[in-house]
Amino acid sequence: MTDATYRGARRYLPLNRSIVTLALLCASASVPLYACTTAGGSPSSAAPGAPSDATVKADPVDASVTPDSAIDADVAITTATLTSFDPTKGELPEAISFRDGAAYVSLVATGQIAKITYPSLTRSVYAQLPVQPSNYTLGSAFDAAGNLFVAVAATSPADSLGMAAAGIYRVAALPDGGTTATLWASSDTGFKFANGLSFDAAGNLYVTDAAEGAVYKLPAAGALGTATPWKKDAALRGDRDACPATVRPFAVGANGIVAETDAVWVANTDNGTLLKIAVAADGSAGPLTTVAHDCAKLEGIDGMRPDPRDPTAFLAANNTTPSIVSIRRTGQITTLLSGKPPFHSPTDLVHVPGTANPTVVLVVNASFDEALAPPDAGLVPEPSLMKLTLP
Repeated sequence: MTDATYRGARRYLPLNRSIVTLALLCASASVPLYACTTAGGSPSSAAPGAPSDATVKADPVDASVTPDSAIDADVAITTATLTSFDPTKGELPEAISFRDGAAYVSLVATGQIAKITYPSLTRSVYAQLPVQPSNYTLGSAFDAAGNLFVAVAATSPADSLGMAAAGIYRVAALPDGGTTATLWASSDTGFKFANGLSFDAAGNLYVTDAAEGAVYKLPAAGALGTATPWKKDAALRGDRDACPATVRPFAVGANGIVAETDAVWVANTDNGTLLKIAVAADGSAGPLTTVAHDCAKLEGIDGMRPDPRDPTAFLAANNTTPSIVSIRRTGQITTLLSGKPPFHSPTDLVHVPGTANPTVVLVVNASFDEALAPPDAGLVPEPSLMKLTLP
């Protein structure tokens, strides 16, 4: 790692609380994400930069998509940047959930969940998770009662507090309008890079671990210190050599997830695959099959959701391509929109309930590529929340 590269990382992110820490210090190391250490073997205890608690409003900027941006789909898609985040404060949005007229955005490097009302775009801090500087705040999902569950990953085995903080947090709303966040599921032996979350109809929470190559199934009561893998398989592990364009210095496997009664669907980021895990009658994990594999269209596949326009398909954000795709359960892939702009490492997306013909989908641009770039590249991170309008 050169001094110039190190300085370039510091331009936009507090190093002790950013994805830059891991990317730079694990360069060329083919190891699990949480097996990497921070500089000097221990994380900094300095407080991270964070957005203000004051509510702010942003004006959307509408843009029409040029015809050559819609790669496979012969549809007219409109985009709008709803609000931007401040990368100098570590505000890289990684995941998004939606409930009761608001988007809830995980900021990977700050431990915060930002609440952004839609369509008024008033922003506030919904929750500050009690995590350490070395932790990442990742995927999220609401349960039926309105509690928000958030994945927190560990990155440094030298940070015992950060390792202990890894797992799933339950964020509950309080009568006074505040929230309380508590560690709800964890493991002493694994489960250190929880990433994607999805509830099934029975209230079981399924969680991917991007480093372990596993899917966890967690009961409604939680599993504090006792979480064990529901399914582990080589197909769930990441492989930086699986697709030619992968430039991350660490492997990222099982990521986006959709849980259903009879099957759990999982995206593998490095491998460019959509996987299906059968759910047996007793709830145990059945066989795993590869539904789709396409490095050109699926490399970097991250968050995914059921396609609200088509019950036989999923929508997925690809942070490497960058693009939004629709994948049928039979394996056919349609690229709806691709390119930079409008995308800057899109990592997750969510349908705004009640919208159809046209359908509104909110997308978070993490802008990881720009944030990781050396200073001589001249790239400026553009993390944002954007809107796609699909016919």
